[in-house]
Amino acid sequence: MKHLIVILATLVLVACGSSTNLDGVYKSGDGKSTLTFSGDKVKSKDLQGQDIETTYHVDGKTVSFQFPNGMPVSFTLNDDGSLSAPFSSGYKKS
Repeated sequence: MKHLIVILATLVLVACGSSTNLDGVYKSGDGKSTLTFSGDKVKSKDLQGQDIETTYHVDGKTVSFQFPNGMPVSFTLNDDGSLSAPFSSGYKKS
C-alpha cells in the first residue's frame, strides 16, 4: 500500500510540474510587437493594427499557434521563460 501511495504522489507531482504558464505580455526584442497570453488564448496585432486572437498549444519546449490567414508558427520556450522564434528577435515577458 505504501508503494502505491508513493507512486501516485510522484505522478501527481510530475503532472503538476509539467504545466506551463505563459500568462502575461511578451514583448519582441525590437519592441515592435507583443504577444498576450491568457488561459489558452494568445493575442497580437496584425499589420494594420487590428487585434487578432487564436489558441496555442505547449508541447515540451515548443509553443505552437496559427493566427487567422497566417502560417502556423512554432516558438521555442527557453529556460529563462523567453520565447525564440524563427525570423524574429524573440520575445521576453514584460
